[in-house]
Amino acid sequence: MDAPKGGIACLRFLLTSASRYNTESAEFGTELQQLGLPKEHTAILCRLLDAYVLKIRAVLREKSLSINQLDTFSCSIPKNTIDCIQLKIGIQNEIVDGLPKKTSHTVNLNRNDALLLLNELKAVRDTMESYNFDKKYSEEK
Repeated sequence: MDAPKGGIACLRFLLTSASRYNTESAEFGTELQQLGLPKEHTAILCRLLDAYVLKIRAVLREKSLSINQLDTFSCSIPKNTIDCIQLKIGIQNEIVDGLPKKTSHTVNLNRNDALLLLNELKAVRDTMESYNFDKKYSEEK
């Protein structure tokens, strides 16, 4: 029973990797034949890749960053503290013992460290916004 599961996992890996890295159908077929796949099977997989590459990419985009999604965030200044900020972070799908769970974490930061972190996060956001992912990974080959 493990052989069919292994075969399906292998096909899934091949098709998602080819879609993710924008592999041309001809190159994909050549690589499959070098791995020892018969020509008929290679042709079928190339047709599948051509037919479903856009759908596979859409699913990959939808599923990316779905682990450790930020659920809630709050910031407070605890009483009886000097220069301390408390961050409460809720994570929707944190992997704990191999399973996704909703978790909560509390982090205490020095006020200066919090300002430094905020400035660095703003710089990262600006960099990410200036980097056009849609243009780089367009659907056209």
